[in-house]
Amino acid sequence: MTLRKAVIVGLLVIVASMLAFGGCSDTKQGEEAKKRVLEKEDPAEAVPVETPAVEVDVAALPGKTAELEKVLLMSQEDIHRKLGSFRADGTLVYRTMRGQKDVKLTETNLLEQAANGDFYTKSSNSHSKSYELYLAGGETYDRFGATSFVKESPQGKARFWREKNFTAMNHFYKYFRGHLRFKEAESLRYQGRPAFKFAFELDPNGKTPDKDLETAFNYPNQYAISAIATDKMINKNRKRVSNFSEASGYVVVDEATGAPLSYRLHGTYAVPVGEKRYAKMVEAAKARGLDTDVQKEVVFVMDGTYDLSLIGRKVEVKAPEHKLPPKRTPPPASPAKLLPKSDLKPAADKPADKE
Repeated sequence: MTLRKAVIVGLLVIVASMLAFGGCSDTKQGEEAKKRVLEKEDPAEAVPVETPAVEVDVAALPGKTAELEKVLLMSQEDIHRKLGSFRADGTLVYRTMRGQKDVKLTETNLLEQAANGDFYTKSSNSHSKSYELYLAGGETYDRFGATSFVKESPQGKARFWREKNFTAMNHFYKYFRGHLRFKEAESLRYQGRPAFKFAFELDPNGKTPDKDLETAFNYPNQYAISAIATDKMINKNRKRVSNFSEASGYVVVDEATGAPLSYRLHGTYAVPVGEKRYAKMVEAAKARGLDTDVQKEVVFVMDGTYDLSLIGRKVEVKAPEHKLPPKRTPPPASPAKLLPKSDLKPAADKPADKE
């Protein structure tokens, strides 16, 4: 594995761990993806399969949670099918609190989607460098931070990173599923388009569903494994939640297509600390002379936003100017070439003394 690929994989693991995101049970899709990776299949030969299109019965939205669920879990790929071109701005703020420890991760995502399928996306968070990716003319270019853009091999990377723009609502709903109560639909206009606004709040009598949702996105190779692993982690964590204390927000849905146009979300939940982990925390507190009344729960707070603009307007995405990796001159075989030249001549051997 190259250093660049190692950095990308490492980043995905770190972000997934920090956000406590994860997935569903093993599927045929996941096993096939694992097989491709283990057999080191050339990613250029892996043809991505489109994520299935989701048809939403907009007329039934106000009264059917199943239809609204389609909207809350919709892929950016499907939003593109329904709306064509647009710009999407999304944010996710995730706080993890345990006792005096408070860790906060702020993530921002931008997506500029052209009608012809080309797009540009940028993802940044408060704990790492930004990541940018272009899909233009069938070619993929990406970079971390302010480095040069690099042309990548055809694979699922572009589609994987495009979906991150809708991460907040997708993961929020997977955690709070069964604990949300949606209010009566409100008609409004969003940037001149007829739309419905669905506000939601915490349902105090809610119940966590036993059945896991299937992983809907189709990626080749390691990206399929990452998506499935993420869903596994979510479902493992959501079933361990001890209480949901807050949930509020809304989602605005396009009346013509059923695509989500905007949302705001806020939610708080707690997960108990495992017995072994708790015992180690108490021992550590004793050793440091601290209070051993250690908090037995970890509290998570999610806040997210998402807004579309430039819907149906001209959005043009062009390949970025990028540079090839710098040419490096290999060192000479002999170190003598590196030594400075000198005018001094080596001393002649002295004649041997006569007896």
